Amino acid sequence: MSATEIRARQNKLSRELNISAQDKRATLWQIAQFCSEKMERPDGELCMRNPKAATAAITELNKMEGYYRLQEAALLG
Repeated sequence: MSATEIRARQNKLSRELNISAQDKRATLWQIAQFCSEKMERPDGELCMRNPKAATAAITELNKMEGYYRLQEAALLG
């Protein structure tokens, strides 16, 4: 396999991974929004649909965006 073919395959894989990451971000955001919706319990009290799942989705989004690495760098820097 030539260097040109290797670069072409690397570029293709890079584009596919980027699209996959964008799709994952969009899906995680949809999960966070859905799970954050307020709903009425049988006793009439309002509560979030699933706060743990919403928090987990937001945490994963933050990890993907490098938020934690930036915070860690700020603390160490």
